[in-house]
Amino acid sequence: MRKKANTLAAQIRKFSMSKETSWFTLNHIYAFSIICEKQPILLRDLRDEMVSERSTVNRIVWSLCQGISKVNKRSHKQAGLLNIRMVPEDMRQREITLTMKGSALRDKMFSE
Repeated sequence: MRKKANTLAAQIRKFSMSKETSWFTLNHIYAFSIICEKQPILLRDLRDEMVSERSTVNRIVWSLCQGISKVNKRSHKQAGLLNIRMVPEDMRQREITLTMKGSALRDKMFSE
């Protein structure tokens, strides 16, 4: 049990060492870890996996993304860790993948 707790603590430290991610919550880290494991993942599947409200997951994903319009968004920064795109077969669905920066953080966090 102690080894798992130490591993989690180390992963959280690695995630929060960057200025761009130092303000993230455990929910941000949880969402990021799910995306790392299951990418590409649909936004609705991430919501189901996190068992969270739609608006909560949407805000978390937005803050982890890069280059999404800030219309109607508060002045929060985006970390540039995720790409999100519409699925061509069903334009209502959004697919989430890691950016190169996100992949680098994944490798740093989850390397053994």
